[in-house]
Amino acid sequence: MMKYFKNSITYSVFLAAELKNKTNILNSIKLIEEMHLWSKADVRTWQNRKLKILINHSYDNTFYYHNLMEKLHLTPKDINTTEDLFKLPALTK
Repeated sequence: MMKYFKNSITYSVFLAAELKNKTNILNSIKLIEEMHLWSKADVRTWQNRKLKILINHSYDNTFYYHNLMEKLHLTPKDINTTEDLFKLPALTK
């Protein structure tokens, strides 16, 4: 059982909520517990992988980001790491 859960009742409540709401909260909690043991390189790799997924999703599913990237002559392939984020303007709202 994960460190976060002090007793089986808490775990059972989270499990029931996860099943009812079809979420992955238990996997997320487990990942958070493991992350503090990762090296900086592992954290950066994970961040960049998640960023790539987010950029692709935004481009494919959000009119605003698709148009913004087209205006800037960018595609999702141009944003590969957190260091590439400077290519996108900061949001103002």
